[in-house]
Amino acid sequence: MKISVKTKKHTTPVVVEHSLPSSVAHAVEQFGEGAVLKAVCDRITNDVAGIVRRHIEKAPADIMKFVRAYKLSEKSRQPRKTPQEKAAALLSTLTPEQRKAVLASLGK
Repeated sequence: MKISVKTKKHTTPVVVEHSLPSSVAHAVEQFGEGAVLKAVCDRITNDVAGIVRRHIEKAPADIMKFVRAYKLSEKSRQPRKTPQEKAAALLSTLTPEQRKAVLASLGK
C-alpha cells in the first residue's frame, strides 16, 4: 500500500510503500498477537479520548453515555477540517452583528 505523508512545514508529499495485513490472522502472523492487541487498545483509547474531548463541557454522567455507546468500527475517521472550514463554522454561530464586527477587525 502507498502511504502519502505531508506536514504544514513540508507540503510536498512523501510517498512510501508498506505492506498491510489483509486479515486479523495475517496481522497476528506479521506482528504478533500482543502487538495487534495493543494496536486495537490504542485505537479504542484514542477514540474514547476524542469522545470525551468533544463532550468535555458536559456532566460526567452524560459523557459516560457517549462512551458506553462507542463501538469500534471499520469506518474511517472524518478528515480534519481546514482552518477555513473551522473559521466558517465558528462564524456561522455568531449573530450578524458579531460576525460583522469580527470580519471588520480582520480587515485592519
